[in-house]
Amino acid sequence: QACGPFPSHQDSPYSLPFEDGTSVLLGQSNCSGEGHSGFWRYGYDFWVPVGTKVLAAREGVVGWSWGECDDEDRTCTNLITLIHIDGQVSAYTHLTRHGALVRPGQSVYRGQLIGLTGYSGDSGGTPHLHFSVHPCNQLPGTPTPGACHTLPTSFRDVPSNSSVGLAPGRLYQAGQGRMEPIPD
Repeated sequence: QACGPFPSHQDSPYSLPFEDGTSVLLGQSNCSGEGHSGFWRYGYDFWVPVGTKVLAAREGVVGWSWGECDDEDRTCTNLITLIHIDGQVSAYTHLTRHGALVRPGQSVYRGQLIGLTGYSGDSGGTPHLHFSVHPCNQLPGTPTPGACHTLPTSFRDVPSNSSVGLAPGRLYQAGQGRMEPIPD
């Protein structure tokens, strides 16, 4: 089964969810099997230390926010979902305990601090941020659980997208303020 196609970075409303200038190592990427198959097939795992600042990759309204799980607890995941004007939902998972810094219903802007990374839930014990985009908000760990599939996602501040999105094992540098805003 093919992986993609991915939108061009110029057309993407999403930026890497980290502070400008932050270099992040991409651990697991799209269609790589294991945790990135089935409805999670288009997801990115950015390997970063616990407590790394997570920024909103796009403007939206907080759909769900949870931060009461311990990092060592594989059965409970701290996460945030943001609902965007076009109905897409971005998910930020494996946050640290008390690392969800926004509340449901809160409006956020692109680049706003929303959380802190950790390794709660089924993270393989590796601190990282799982980021994915979905066409709906029915996701595991939310009040409306379900298996809402992921969408191929590119980032406006990363011009080098391969045919399967960003490549695992590579460093990417966030540059959210370097490109002209794309209106929602």
